[in-house]
Amino acid sequence: MGYFARIYRLLNQGYRELQEDFLTEIFAEVLQDSSLLRSFCTYFLTRDPGPLELLKVSTQVTFSKLPGHASDSRPDCVIECKELNGRRWVIFIESKLGSGEGQEQLSRYAEHLASYKARGYQTYLLYITQYYDPKDERSIFVNGITANFHALRWYQVYEWLVRHQDVFTRKVLEYMEEMKLSDSRRFVPQDIYALQQMGRLQLMLDETFDGRVEMTMSSLFGRPIGWSNRNVQLRDFNRYFKGSDQGNGSWIHCGIEFSNGDYPSATVRFEVAPTSLKRKEIVAAMEWFLASHPEWKGDNVDAPQHWAKISYRRSLLNFLDQDDHIASLEQFFTEQLNVLHEVKVQYPDLGWKLIG
Repeated sequence: MGYFARIYRLLNQGYRELQEDFLTEIFAEVLQDSSLLRSFCTYFLTRDPGPLELLKVSTQVTFSKLPGHASDSRPDCVIECKELNGRRWVIFIESKLGSGEGQEQLSRYAEHLASYKARGYQTYLLYITQYYDPKDERSIFVNGITANFHALRWYQVYEWLVRHQDVFTRKVLEYMEEMKLSDSRRFVPQDIYALQQMGRLQLMLDETFDGRVEMTMSSLFGRPIGWSNRNVQLRDFNRYFKGSDQGNGSWIHCGIEFSNGDYPSATVRFEVAPTSLKRKEIVAAMEWFLASHPEWKGDNVDAPQHWAKISYRRSLLNFLDQDDHIASLEQFFTEQLNVLHEVKVQYPDLGWKLIG
């Protein structure tokens, strides 16, 4: 695990909510270097600002809402610079990992850029995403063109940065690789083999979850949500999970969790959102459970701004010597769901999902 990934894990214990902000801070540090900023502008904006007399890179800058706006605006990164000839630039950058644009986010930024344009600035609005998210500029510049708009992908930023390697940027590149932002957009032989086997593997996983495991989860914690959510979990969180929403801000999950290690893990998890009205009581129940089940591990139980979770993981390597892998996984999931049910028995008033 690389330097930045270790720092992120230390600060956030693996949760995804703050990854956009964390990546923004790292990327902003890259652009503090005026030579890298010039290269970035030339590469993506097709304009070289030339030698810079003044450079200011800020993150999470709040702009008070304008008339007609539903909220304040806070671009992930704002870059202001001045050429030696006096020409000024301003660049708003919005970064997305997995999620899409917020409500009228880009159009609000466009209207804030109008004041810069009126003062003679060269104005740019950049939208950098992990996944393809096309934008119609007519929906962004509803009150006139206020900036040059560029939609980029993070893999493009990676391809640019790989041309400018030094001690610091190599660590940034390493982190982007670990975040799956270095998409080479080329299939290697093992990818082709995995694609050929994808249908069979998904059928095996679904057979694991949709028989005894579904019956157990339904009888203990209520019916799980639909199959399509597993694909959302895979896309956004690198896990193929069956989940039951308890309706109180908490979830019961079980499934396969992928990682940078050699083997994925079979995981059973109970987690609660930071916004849950019953978070304090649920976390207390989690701590009671952990005290008598040392093989289960807790994360963020003392961090109220994050999702708190308790999990039991077992590497898939431990199942490979069994004759029937599906039966072995079914047994593991059903056993651990029954163990986790002790929390519900001990704390029946946490607002659990009704059975039946």
